[in-house]
Amino acid sequence: MAALSQMAYAQARTQARYAQLPDTSVWHGLESAAHYPAYLEAARALPLRPLVATLNRSGDVHEVERVLRQHLRAAVIEVAGWMPADWRPMVCWVLRLPELPTLRFLLSGEPIPAWMYQDAASRRYLHEDTAERRRAMAEHRAAPLYTGVGGC
Repeated sequence: MAALSQMAYAQARTQARYAQLPDTSVWHGLESAAHYPAYLEAARALPLRPLVATLNRSGDVHEVERVLRQHLRAAVIEVAGWMPADWRPMVCWVLRLPELPTLRFLLSGEPIPAWMYQDAASRRYLHEDTAERRRAMAEHRAAPLYTGVGGC
């Protein structure tokens, strides 16, 4: 019964957090921003402020994505903490989702773009040698996601 009450607690917390997000009219208002700096300033006056507060006005897409991935990871860890202990490892698998496009790219053997070095979650895979990249990926706990082992 304790797990059931903890799951109810997690659901209530998640729904309360979701209810803080802007509604459709706010999103439509943001769409009218002509440039990134105007969009950023408008978003900082909304409940989106925690997500955009650390972004700079340069509009560097790699920085924006890196910061948003960090926020997603923090949110997943927070939600996992609300869950019953048996559920936490399953919820934590969601932490790997933002890494999948990077991992797919790295498996291609293409040269590593400079922006990838800025994301701490990707650094462990950033080897110029493709074989070394694959070894690093195979040794990581999320290896089933990109080695094809244990998939659906």
